[in-house]
Amino acid sequence: MILIGGKKLQQLGSDRHTDDIDFMIYDKNNKELFIQKKDMDIINTANNNFYSEIWFNEIIENEITINGLLLTCCYAFIQHCQNFNFKKADAKEYDIRFLVRLMNEKKENINLTILKNNVHSGEFEEIQKIINSVKI
Repeated sequence: MILIGGKKLQQLGSDRHTDDIDFMIYDKNNKELFIQKKDMDIINTANNNFYSEIWFNEIIENEITINGLLLTCCYAFIQHCQNFNFKKADAKEYDIRFLVRLMNEKKENINLTILKNNVHSGEFEEIQKIINSVKI
């Protein structure tokens, strides 16, 4: 299991509070995308093109890259907006801004190709606006 979400962000220095723990797995035998257990959310990356690409391209030595974490936050932001869950979308926007600043500090390049290939152009443009608005 790969730690993602708010707890991973806290490990990287984010001050946003979260109660749950989010993980990624890759399990072709389980057809569920989202698996919920007590205080734990698990994304089965085998059942979604976007998450599969994250699994195979952004997991290194059993850790998600900062870029991969940024991509998952951007994707979650879009999903929350589509579901009209703007409180969660706002939290993801906060996470996106945190990660963009962190990547800039670490001089890491942002690569949004996986996201661009898995969302509509208007959704991608919204993400780019958020990223471009970060004061560095």
